[in-house]
Amino acid sequence: MFRATKEFKRDMAHRLPSHKGKCYNVHWHTYKALITVKAEELQKEWAEDWMIKDFSNFKPIKDWIDEHWDHAYVWSPADDVRIYLEKQWFKTDFIVWSPTAENMSKLLYGKAKELIEWVEVEKVVVYETPTSFAEYSE
Repeated sequence: MFRATKEFKRDMAHRLPSHKGKCYNVHWHTYKALITVKAEELQKEWAEDWMIKDFSNFKPIKDWIDEHWDHAYVWSPADDVRIYLEKQWFKTDFIVWSPTAENMSKLLYGKAKELIEWVEVEKVVVYETPTSFAEYSE
């Protein structure tokens, strides 16, 4: 089995309204997401050398991350802070679940499967800090 991973970075703010610690407050992180795809065989479509696909094929997921999450405040249904931020024209984005690294990795996995149709998505890892991450796979 061949695997290839593409890394994406973004700055994003959030808060966890049901958290009983510091994360209840609005705060931000420089997130790193690693999207890993896999294939049984390599293709020779993009270059003289065999590969799964060219890394430029990850562009649709990069564009989605940039549009929705980069320099945005991501909120869940329980978060009323977004009302103030939206009135001030801040960039916000909705996530169905609490915006934890675990839930963002699951959401990003689904988006990657939708947007990267040319190969099988194996897993998504979301780093909230350089030493803390969550991953999702099926």
